[in-house]
Amino acid sequence: MTPAAEGGLARLIETEARLADAIASAEREAAALVDAARAEAAAAEAGWHSRLEAESAALDARLAAERDTGIAGIQAEAERRTRSLSELPPETVDRLAAWAEARVLEPAGGAGP
Repeated sequence: MTPAAEGGLARLIETEARLADAIASAEREAAALVDAARAEAAAAEAGWHSRLEAESAALDARLAAERDTGIAGIQAEAERRTRSLSELPPETVDRLAAWAEARVLEPAGGAGP
């Protein structure tokens, strides 16, 4: 082999080694970037999961309070109506009972009270 060819071959081998080093470095850098992105994504996911749990707990508490308020309102209305009905004169109670009986027992229903 001529000295020029040997020099060219040596430069080629040297260039190939530098390229191999550059590729290995780029692969390590890419792997580090992927690892960092995965860690960032996992942290974000954990944060969203935590926020979702907190929002869900707050919603559950609000719905429970609304339910309790609704139940209390229904109970208060039932008590008010019970008091109201207990204050009716006996004649009115008899008339309403007769109307309800007619309404239930007669095929076409009775006339209103």
